[in-house]
Amino acid sequence: MRVRHVSYLIIPCLLASCASVLSEDRPSFLAEASWLEEEAGGRLILSGTGGFVYSPLLQGRVMTSTVDLSEPGLGFVNREAIALRGEPAAFHNHGGVERFWIGPEGSQFSLYFDPGAPFVAELWRVPKDLDVGPFDEVALGQMERDMVIRNRIGTEFTMRVGRHVEVPTQDEVESVVGAVPPGSLWSAFRTINTVTNTGESAWSREGGLPCIWLAGMFLPGERSWSILPFRTDREDPDGGPAVRSEYFGEPGAVIDEKRLRFGRNFAILRTDSELRCKVGVRRNRARNVIAAFDPSTEVLTIVHFSPIDENAGYVDETWATGGDPYYGDVVNSYNHSGPESFFELESSSPALALAPGEGHTHRSTTMQFRFADEEHLSAAVRTALGLDWAEVKVLADWD
Repeated sequence: MRVRHVSYLIIPCLLASCASVLSEDRPSFLAEASWLEEEAGGRLILSGTGGFVYSPLLQGRVMTSTVDLSEPGLGFVNREAIALRGEPAAFHNHGGVERFWIGPEGSQFSLYFDPGAPFVAELWRVPKDLDVGPFDEVALGQMERDMVIRNRIGTEFTMRVGRHVEVPTQDEVESVVGAVPPGSLWSAFRTINTVTNTGESAWSREGGLPCIWLAGMFLPGERSWSILPFRTDREDPDGGPAVRSEYFGEPGAVIDEKRLRFGRNFAILRTDSELRCKVGVRRNRARNVIAAFDPSTEVLTIVHFSPIDENAGYVDETWATGGDPYYGDVVNSYNHSGPESFFELESSSPALALAPGEGHTHRSTTMQFRFADEEHLSAAVRTALGLDWAEVKVLADWD
């Protein structure tokens, strides 16, 4: 392999040396990176003991990641959708451990339903500028694109999106999780996402405000769970639960304790890709971190993002119009079902009431670890999430 950039270490895979296939007929991370380079201009970046791949052609997505270059990747990569990305579809689900989107998905100001359309799955569609077409890469890892998006009541948003993908230092990673001891495997990437209002009018609450919405698709596991820490010192204004689960227009739908369980200051959602469901934490209860753990790979994933603005509105992602559209979601986890197997970890910026020429930036760092021993895993969970690993293990039946 030859190194094309010594700062970021972009390494094009040689097809012959990257063609190994590991367990369950899944390609190695390097084989996947090679395929993404060939099919979608993917760029492999080394980080820690592993790396990640991003693609300007696939809307600036970070496509997959690993803590060990010889293993399969940890992200959902939809090769069929990538190969057919020129075909019409309501959603070109390319996959990716982080994609850039704009919210809200729900409320009367939804961007994912046409004006006046009811909230039914058959009418859901992703705005074209978020779904297809490349980002322009103006420098290594720095991408941008102009977009025009219209919401469900007809308000149009003209914006410029800037997206910068970079490698955090080990010191920056350790500032979140504590020491990463020798013998541990890890990788991390950070994205800096800026939306600027390039239209002639200010974005108003009456017309519906957008937000920056980042979502990562990870491979599920039979015993894997996402982990959502929440605050216990504040309540939601409507007295709702710390973690809510009614998202897709199904009144009274409740996820039972087989899939959603509660600890003292956190909830866990089973991420096995067997049932379509979603959970979320709103502003008063949310913390700016979400995580997942899969005992089959022993990989802990942590997504740490911009501080929560306790004075700002956050948009509502539920498929309904009855709630407060500006007291909504900060963090979410989504468990998919069907032929495409993945789960998501998601974060959102505040609602963007931007004047012409004004911008807002949302930062997010995705870190993945396989610690050398459980003592350091427990310490990382305590430092990054504020949780007792022993309590998490018992709740998830990992003992």
